[in-house]
Order: sequence, then C-alpha cells, then structure tokens
Amino acid sequence: MEQQAYPKNLTVVDLDNQTPTILYQKATFPAEWLPINFVSQNSFYAGYAGVLHACLSFGLLPDDNTKVAILGNGNVSQGAFHGISKFTAQVRMFYRKTLPEFYQQKEQFDLIINGIEVGAQGTPILTLADQSLLKPGAFLIDIAADAGYAIEGNRFTTVSEPIYQENSRYYYTVPNTPTIAYHNVSKYLSQQFSQYIYKKDITIFKERALRGNK
Repeated sequence: MEQQAYPKNLTVVDLDNQTPTILYQKATFPAEWLPINFVSQNSFYAGYAGVLHACLSFGLLPDDNTKVAILGNGNVSQGAFHGISKFTAQVRMFYRKTLPEFYQQKEQFDLIINGIEVGAQGTPILTLADQSLLKPGAFLIDIAADAGYAIEGNRFTTVSEPIYQENSRYYYTVPNTPTIAYHNVSKYLSQQFSQYIYKKDITIFKERALRGNK
C-alpha cells in the first residue's frame, strides 16, 4: 500500500477479509454490495490443498501416531483440518484464546499447521525461542504463508522446493496454495466474480471510495 497504492492514488479492493473492503488513501470503506466471506472457499482451499501438498512433499501420510496441532480457526485453518483429519484423529485446533494451552504442549506435536497471520507489526505466534523447544524433526506448515512473522524467521518456499530444514525442524511456507487445486478454485472464483463483480460497473468501487473520502 505504501509503495504502490498511495503514491499512485489507487483504489484497492480487499476481498480476502471476512467483510470485503475498499481502501483508498489510508481510509477504509465497506463494499456493502458484496456478501460477507464471498470468496471464503479460496482460503479454505489454501488450507486444504496446501496441507496435502506439504505432507506429500515431505513424504508423510499422517497416521494416529502423528500428533497434529492447527493454530487458528479461520477458513484457512478449517481447510487444513478438513485435509489432515482424513489421515489421523490426533488433531487439536487451538484458537487465539487457547494458544496458552498449545504453548504448554508444543513439545508433543510432530506436525504444527499455522493458519494465523500477524503481519510485520504483530507478535509472532511461534518465536525463535518457541521453535527451539519443539520436538526435533517437527514439521511446521505455515499455511497462512505469513513468512517471517507468524513463525518468526521462516521464509517463503516454492512449489518446486517446498520444504527446508533448519535446526532439526522442517518448514513449509508456499504462498498462494489455492493454485495447487486450480480446477476447483478457478471454477469457484469464476462463478463468484461473475455474479458479484463483473455484472456491475466496476467504477462503483472508485465512486464509493471517493464519496467516503470527502
């Protein structure tokens, strides 16, 4: 936003929030004609496809000896749960309010899936100190792809090289994982965009921002 949108006077439409919003010159306005969570399945597939890709890339089909923690309860985390629970019942979901319980048990988990974004200004969900206490060989899947922030110090990986090892732990941080299930996601997004975006004159986004900014 600071490097591109503000200097170029761009109107930005954020569809990835629960409530779609328009951002214009550091002000935010609701896109009230768009349904809440109208592209939620895109985030769901991010978790679902990403977790399957991560496990297969790691050569792992989890079983009931694999203890799994999922951090977060949003669409991405729900998709991750949908995918991983097909293999094992040893899955725990931790929300922001129950993260203290996760921290008390973190050494037990073989697979930790993060679905929480914190951004550059946020406090890491797993600090470097936390990671040093994890089980050697633990596999951390940052399905939120909040590289360097939610899981402190982790870095982006790619579909061709999805995993790296550091300090006896393994990391997966592939961005834009819905593209792994592109047949499903493209069909879904085309339907949603055709119904809610392209049938309208898209100048409505700019007009709404200009009205709200006065």
